Amino acid sequence: MGCGSSSAADAPKSETETQQTTTSASPKNAESQPKAASDKQPEAKSAKQENSNDTESSFIDDAVKAHNEFRDMHGSPHITHAQDLTDYSQKWAEHLANTGKFDHSKCDLKGESIGENLAMMGGSGLSNKKAREYVKMWYDEIKDYHYYGSNPDMNQFMKFGHFTQLVWKEAKQIGVGIATAKGQCVVVCNYRPAGNMMGDFADNVPKAL
Repeated sequence: MGCGSSSAADAPKSETETQQTTTSASPKNAESQPKAASDKQPEAKSAKQENSNDTESSFIDDAVKAHNEFRDMHGSPHITHAQDLTDYSQKWAEHLANTGKFDHSKCDLKGESIGENLAMMGGSGLSNKKAREYVKMWYDEIKDYHYYGSNPDMNQFMKFGHFTQLVWKEAKQIGVGIATAKGQCVVVCNYRPAGNMMGDFADNVPKAL
């Protein structure tokens, strides 16, 4: 699993909001990873700190629900929330919000490879955005996936990698992190087992029912 193999991609922009998303790939030789978040970065705020009306728990619930609604459309089994994954996701979300960077973590939790989708939005009302808005950004990449029943052209991975991780059949658990700082909101979702594994797309990315 090589998270560092992919880079941020610009999403559509408006006058009030910019969006970026990036996802993890799985080449045999992963690139080096960003350093872990420092404990000396207190300025990032979780969604709960930012807005008491939109707690972390409700954002997580909304994210899990949205994932499962989209997975239902492809016949993929439901995923469930895992607190250890969320702890990992939250730490990385706060690191990205603090530093202004948009890079993948090491995607390694206690020696186990995990999948990762990232999203960043800027503009007003950051923590009032529902998790579904971020998840739908990832799912909308379905328009660029044309490889059902076969393994895709990985040169096109940046066009569809969020979508494939989202519906990946073998994924069973998810963690969700959200943090705001410096006028931007960062969302991190981590998945276990990791998706987007080379050679396994044909069996794990089913066509919509």
